[in-house]
Amino acid sequence: GSAPAAQPDADLPPVYFGEVKHRAGILFFAGGAKYGKEAIASAYSIKKACPTCIIAALADVNSATYLKNSRADLFDYVQSLSVSGGGAEEAKAQKVQAMLDSPFYCTLFLDTDTRCCNDIADVFKLCDRVDWAGVWVPGRHKKYYDLFALQSFNKTERPPTSLAFPPPNTGMILYRKSPVVVQMLVKWAPMTIMDQKSMYALLWEFALKGLKTLLLPPEYNWRLVPDETQYSKRFPAGCVCHSEIYI
Repeated sequence: GSAPAAQPDADLPPVYFGEVKHRAGILFFAGGAKYGKEAIASAYSIKKACPTCIIAALADVNSATYLKNSRADLFDYVQSLSVSGGGAEEAKAQKVQAMLDSPFYCTLFLDTDTRCCNDIADVFKLCDRVDWAGVWVPGRHKKYYDLFALQSFNKTERPPTSLAFPPPNTGMILYRKSPVVVQMLVKWAPMTIMDQKSMYALLWEFALKGLKTLLLPPEYNWRLVPDETQYSKRFPAGCVCHSEIYI
């Protein structure tokens, strides 16, 4: 059955791209039937663990129709995007477009191969202070960092090959629609064939332009332990499991 439509919030902050209807919510991008089915499973886990969270899905036309007709109980907003079969590069650029078109001022973007194991609504409080928050990649060794830095941007804009500044995982991003974030996302869109490498460089570049960032604890994008039930008992404060076992 269909859930009651979420009513727009009043007194929202001004935004600099698109329209917002709520102060905070969770966003999926589903560029194909496979990702639409994954989004349903992930949204189900969110509604179970965090029933107050508002969920939006931006998807290709067929997936959007399927989500609206079959699982309207899980998604408060479903919007179709013009998603072509342009391959991985175009699909990742469309993911960024979906992030720009988010109906939320503060958005928690999640890849579809995720599961929510505890109430994560507290994460939205961070948007009162920061523009962007994420979890760094788990494989932190210098050779990996060197690869990211050498392949990102030109020589003068490259991040340092420092173990103190690891690349982010872009499958979970908390952001608000502040001017500096909109600028960064617009610049990121044509670079997303190497999405983590380019985001790594952009975080370094936009730190000089006023971008306020924050590192989240690893349980908000847990990549190493597939058993989310066991993990949620160890870390009851919050957990988003992100694993290929959910594909």
